[in-house]
Amino acid sequence: MICVLYYHFFGIIFFLEILLSSCTFHEPVKKYGLTNMSPEWHKHQKLIQSITQYQIRGVLCWFSDDKKGSAHFNWYQKSPDHYRLLLTNPLGVTIFQINQEDKSTYLICKLSGCPIHGDEGNMIFKITGMNIPLENFHQWIMGLPGNGTTFSIDEQSHLNEVIFNNNGHYCRILLLEYRSRNNLPPMPSRIELHQGHKHIMLYVDG
Repeated sequence: MICVLYYHFFGIIFFLEILLSSCTFHEPVKKYGLTNMSPEWHKHQKLIQSITQYQIRGVLCWFSDDKKGSAHFNWYQKSPDHYRLLLTNPLGVTIFQINQEDKSTYLICKLSGCPIHGDEGNMIFKITGMNIPLENFHQWIMGLPGNGTTFSIDEQSHLNEVIFNNNGHYCRILLLEYRSRNNLPPMPSRIELHQGHKHIMLYVDG
């Protein structure tokens, strides 16, 4: 019982910290349009694209009019066509998992009301209320624009904003902080996704 109460208390405190941080004012950054992308950006982009295997973990939070929640996430990529996204609650219990192996997708969802049949996009929408294609999400967490229609870079030649149109649902992705880890080039450590009044915050801690 003490252990359960501890995790519950820790989860509430952490969720409040994330909520307060979402109100933080973001300083404007100098942006470069597609017509004058720097050679450093193209070099950085090719370096990121050459990475085939990596793993990150952190916290994922989502906010909308009727959905609020957070989960620990673990993303492991063995190759561009072989990856896994795992979401767990504060007790470490799996609530959602996607395994992509070549052209086969395996889904596990332990939330009530999850569709038995459907693609990973439907599952993510069920949890967060946002239409996020997984193939683009996995580009954004590496600092790449994916299929974004418009994007910009900062003075360090890192991607800092992407506008994405998913069948009429526009999403704005802000890549607010970068960090180098495990001898890899700098990749995002803090990302926000905005779609109307809904938004997702992702914090990478390892």
